[in-house]
Amino acid sequence: MALFKGSKESSTATVEGEAAAECMKVGQSLVDGGHLTAENMATALSTANGDLLQFVDLLLGRFGAGRTELALAVSQATNVPAVDTKGITIPDELKGVLDEKVVRQNCAVAVASEGNTLVVLCADPSPGRRKAIEAAAGKPVKFFLSDPATVRTFIDQVYRADADIDRLVQTFDVGDDQAKMAALAAEVSVDDQAPVVQLVTRIVSQAMRDRTSDIHVEPLDDILRVRFRIDGHLVEAFKLPIGVHAALTSRLKVMSGMN
Repeated sequence: MALFKGSKESSTATVEGEAAAECMKVGQSLVDGGHLTAENMATALSTANGDLLQFVDLLLGRFGAGRTELALAVSQATNVPAVDTKGITIPDELKGVLDEKVVRQNCAVAVASEGNTLVVLCADPSPGRRKAIEAAAGKPVKFFLSDPATVRTFIDQVYRADADIDRLVQTFDVGDDQAKMAALAAEVSVDDQAPVVQLVTRIVSQAMRDRTSDIHVEPLDDILRVRFRIDGHLVEAFKLPIGVHAALTSRLKVMSGMN
């Protein structure tokens, strides 16, 4: 248990939890630096209850702490070095090396390897979260730090739906009657495990992860191009065989309630 008392404002909060002390140190560092008010720190401490990841998420998303200042404060509190992520390119062989559920739960992603050691970028290097990542890795892990928004951007890049979509596309027989495929896809009660349903689900899920405002399905000469509108710009997301066009668009219409 740790007790915080604001140095400039009369605000107190008692917090418990594995990373209570680290939360206190991070918050106090930001308060001292003028990046957070003591009142907002007390609110975040009370809400997060000693969970460092939840605490930094609150500071970043609700109370407007800067990414750089936040990462440096966590680094100082946990003795885990913060890194400049601009030059990070994750090798293909490391994509998916850690279970996605574990990665998202703990806001940590493998970004490199050094011999038999996995290099992991994380937002919360608390002991419990470290153990979860080390267990998933099955090998020694070296941790580096960044803010949660940056880490999640890397996670979303790594755990895109591309592989699943490629696999699902293989189950389509492009020689099948396209009208028949479209009619099947348009059935509201079609099995959730049907390839077309899974394909559309993966595309929509990826669009949500990428914070897409709308999805464009564009038939070209020999491919079906799927583009996402992100921050006002159309970005190519997937290229699919033209043979899935009828089934895909029919299913999307069902999901969107169109006739």
